[in-house]
Amino acid sequence: MELAKNSLARLRTFRVDEEQRRQLYFSPFIQNLRDERDKANGVAEQELSKRYSWEQLAWRREIDPIQRRRVLASVNDKKGYDTLWCTVNDLQRKRLKQEATRHATGLSRAYTFDEDGRYALLSAVMEREAGPLGFSADKLRSRIYSPVFWKQVTESWGLLWTLEDPDGMFFHNSSEGHFRPALKIGNAALRDPEKVEAGELLSIRYQSIIPGFYNALPYLLGRRRARDNNQGTPLFIRSDRTNHCGSNKDRFAKLIMSAPVC
Repeated sequence: MELAKNSLARLRTFRVDEEQRRQLYFSPFIQNLRDERDKANGVAEQELSKRYSWEQLAWRREIDPIQRRRVLASVNDKKGYDTLWCTVNDLQRKRLKQEATRHATGLSRAYTFDEDGRYALLSAVMEREAGPLGFSADKLRSRIYSPVFWKQVTESWGLLWTLEDPDGMFFHNSSEGHFRPALKIGNAALRDPEKVEAGELLSIRYQSIIPGFYNALPYLLGRRRARDNNQGTPLFIRSDRTNHCGSNKDRFAKLIMSAPVC
């Protein structure tokens, strides 16, 4: 939580000078952990490489005691650590499948998996999930294959969900695609989120404040073919690219179902 606060307090898209940097929020709890780490190491983080070998640098840089022990274990007993890590991955997959089954509603069965069908499903899911939070489809700011869901916060500003898809990966091909929603703060006068002036739009990089978020990527939108027809059911699946267990074929080719779209 404290790391998340620090991350949100630093707007990486804005350049700040040293005086402005000192005014940014920094967690006292995190600072205490840094001070304790530096005291235990005998030197500041910037001086670690002058005193310790590269094997020790990996864990001596960590400020979280639990994370420090985890990295140290991976260095001292790699084989045992890898075995334990595979066990944890298996447990996570089982939990994920259980949650997918529990939360699935079957809404996706009403939509096709072509490009139009994917965007229609996206809109339906966003209206259902984000609607109760005050978001609604914004026809004024939306463009074809670029839907925008807006929530007015003040007279001058609002929150908007968009699809972060600069490379057209949402419709990567007929059987899969990447789904990456983006949360932003926008000026109420903004009409096209893809054409903005300085100070009109700010992206909230929520992905960076969630530990392990990028380890779970890439998330794919895939299709499971039904036995009795050839239409298939859209669902979210995850390419198992980050799994270090098993063969290369399993690691890079295996697709694990994460959760139905709805």
